[in-house]
Amino acid sequence: MIHNPRKKRTSKRWCQICNYKVRGAHHQEGTHHQEALRMIAKQNEY
Repeated sequence: MIHNPRKKRTSKRWCQICNYKVRGAHHQEGTHHQEALRMIAKQNEY
């Protein structure tokens, strides 16, 4: 694991855009948003 001094040491961050808790390392442009949108789409199907 590469240490990034600029990033705070938080295991999970709250994403305001998709209202979804994500790991800081995975919080890159659109990576977790794809998963969140897929989850929302599945919920809307029922």
